[in-house]
Amino acid sequence: MKKMVTEVGKKMVQEKAETLLEGKGSRDVFSLLVKANMDTEAKNKLTEEELLAQMCTILLAGHETTSNSLSWILLELARQPKVQSRLRTEIRETEAAIRARGDTQFTMADFDAMPFTSAVIKEGLRYHPVVPHVHRIAGRDDVLPLSRPITTESGEVTNEIFVPKGTRIVASIAAYNRDTELWGDDAHEFNPDRWLDGVASGKKPVSIGVYSNLMTFIGGVRACLGWRFAVIEIQAFLVEIIGKFEVTMTDRSERVCRAPSVVMVPMVDGELELGPQLPLAVSVAPHEQDV
Repeated sequence: MKKMVTEVGKKMVQEKAETLLEGKGSRDVFSLLVKANMDTEAKNKLTEEELLAQMCTILLAGHETTSNSLSWILLELARQPKVQSRLRTEIRETEAAIRARGDTQFTMADFDAMPFTSAVIKEGLRYHPVVPHVHRIAGRDDVLPLSRPITTESGEVTNEIFVPKGTRIVASIAAYNRDTELWGDDAHEFNPDRWLDGVASGKKPVSIGVYSNLMTFIGGVRACLGWRFAVIEIQAFLVEIIGKFEVTMTDRSERVCRAPSVVMVPMVDGELELGPQLPLAVSVAPHEQDV
């Protein structure tokens, strides 16, 4: 995958550079990256290796994670038609407000001002984290405080754990995102309203992560650098898709399962050899006058 992405990255760098030299340019993220590097003083320029590394990060880390997160949200909307209809109503009401002010495009402010849309996205990221766990190595001896005491095998009750330097740690994103103490008794259900009724937005004893107390984008100094970009991407695609189309379940949709393939992807039980699939029925969404 890395070899293939690097080859694609080299081709894109060349194409973007040629386009920029012709005075055309574009607003896509790769063109902006190449342009910024071309405009930078020589001592601050990225080397070709560094530039390709940045593009590979966007292609690998930014593409598969975001696209599959969107896929899982679409599946849940197909499973819950009432939630999908409610989301579409908010999208179309916002579209009407945008047209009324004389604009034609959603802005980031418009996206952030749509409470139910935000709730659906947050719930999708909580319920279906595409990266289920993350690995870390302790860089030094440390003591890990516990949120509640545990009893060791020797019978000792402790509120902390000594972590020696070099210890490998696996943090479960999926387990945290479905902890009933944090998200309520229905933590194992897809319920966007938890973000509106105070259950998810209430003050938590410990707040981690960079987005709504979710561990989906990890946290700390190695949190996902592109989390805001990913959220905006999902907002834009979800508004465009659900505003125009209706997604519904099929017989094969009922057999969709989570499968690890670098990230957690949808596959069809009994058809795993065919790779990632999300079989949904897609039709033009009805307008009020059509119902």
